[in-house]
Amino acid sequence: MTSIVAASMPNPNSARELPALAKQADLKDIKIETFAMATPHEFFVRAMAGSLSKAAQEGAVPLSEVDEWLSEQSLLHASGDFFQMWLFVLVRGTV
Repeated sequence: MTSIVAASMPNPNSARELPALAKQADLKDIKIETFAMATPHEFFVRAMAGSLSKAAQEGAVPLSEVDEWLSEQSLLHASGDFFQMWLFVLVRGTV
């Protein structure tokens, strides 16, 4: 399911490309920071459910599979075992 959501983003691998793009732009003193952020179940639903529903409507995945997966995540949340993390890359430099 996470691959389906990633495929809905314009460039899900852009973070991997940022350091090279900064060099190509001739930026100097390039600094790269990476960090992760755990998000609550409510954010997960807001960020992912729409993309998954759209994928089901377009036939990329059966709606029953989306519903089952979302239900599993809700059960994890209800039991206190839900965990989701987003990875971020911040690249900065000077001209």
